[in-house]
Amino acid sequence: MQYQKFYTTNQVAKLLNMHPTTLYGYVKLGFVSPKKLPTGRLRWTDDDIAKLLQQLNLTEPEQSHKNRACLYARISQPAKEHLDNQLQVLKQYAASKTYTVTKIIIDTASSFDFRRTGLQQLLKHTLKSDFNILVIYSKDCLSRLAYDFFELLFEQLGITIDIVIEDNKPIKQ
Repeated sequence: MQYQKFYTTNQVAKLLNMHPTTLYGYVKLGFVSPKKLPTGRLRWTDDDIAKLLQQLNLTEPEQSHKNRACLYARISQPAKEHLDNQLQVLKQYAASKTYTVTKIIIDTASSFDFRRTGLQQLLKHTLKSDFNILVIYSKDCLSRLAYDFFELLFEQLGITIDIVIEDNKPIKQ
């Protein structure tokens, strides 16, 4: 029987040269889920530490992590056939680019609504570095008014936006 070594939060903080409060923050954000004891204290494994380092991009990314894509589909009004068609096109496009799809997020809300559920999920997964390519059907899917803002935001976070259709014309691959 092989025993797994556990570390306290203070031990991990010293190892990673971080403050323990910072580690608790990463746990709260969902970056990593160390074992929680009945007392509320956390116990970390080597896998937990490796996962956190990977989430924070402090380790060399694996080859398979280079083309991690999130597909984001949005329609203004609930119309299942339009949403299904958009998702199908996004999936085919991602496959043609050999992207590894890690997230699929859908919205059925106006692009003027910045509190829409799908957009909130998209931003959450962006901050967790769950993907490095955002695939959208058209600029309007992200925002009609603030696309330039989102483009700048994602660029600053190291995420490329790949648009399938620009100005109602398919982009040449």
